[in-house]
Order: sequence, then structure tokens, then C-alpha cells
Amino acid sequence: MQLHFSAATGKAEHDFQGTDGEVVIAGVIGEQGHYLLFQRYTNKKHPDDDGIYVEYNDQLYAGTDCISVCKVSKCKLEISLSSPLYALPDVTGFDIQLDLNDMQYQHVIEALKDIFREQKEKLMLLS
Repeated sequence: MQLHFSAATGKAEHDFQGTDGEVVIAGVIGEQGHYLLFQRYTNKKHPDDDGIYVEYNDQLYAGTDCISVCKVSKCKLEISLSSPLYALPDVTGFDIQLDLNDMQYQHVIEALKDIFREQKEKLMLLS
């Protein structure tokens, strides 16, 4: 089952996790509080870096290294999962309609490139 929502806000940032190091975060936020975010440590040798972390609406619905492909265009974000997120065993992916301004879109794209840096084949940037 694919989950669908529309997102009009995109965010990207580098966040320092105290002594845990720096993470890069990219996410989209939609109506009624729906969101999908991606996160990865910037230091690939960080002991807690288990791959790309993805979260839908709450930490309860999250997973690590479970994305088979992430397709992004100016108007759509499509995620196919290779394994389910925690507590969402029937969800196989996400189909998110995007309505981001140009600056938000560029920031999200740059952050996704960093997050998928070691798995570039999984990130497809579509025109």
C-alpha cells in the first residue's frame, strides 16, 4: 500500500547532535501534520550511522536503510521501500505531491544528495 499526501513546505538543515556529531536532515511537511523526513550522519564512520533514516509522522513510524528508490521532481516525491517502517507493515512506499517554492526545493534536493551520498543509485532526480 502506498501512502499519499500533499506537501507545501520543504526543510533541510544540518543539526549538531551534541557529542553524537552532525546529521543532515531533509523533509517535506503537508496538511494535517503529515511529514516525511530523511536523516543521515555527515560522518560516514559514525558508530551510530546505520544508513538512511526515514520517518513518517512520528518516530514510531520509522526505519533505517529501507529505501529501494527515491524519485524526486519539482511536483512529486515517490519513495519505494525495500522493507516496511516500524509499525507500518503494509506500507510499501509514499506518493507525495509537492508544492514547494524554488528555494525550499533546492535545499531539499541538496540535502537529499548528501543523505544518499553513498547510495546515489537510489536517488533519482527527475525533471
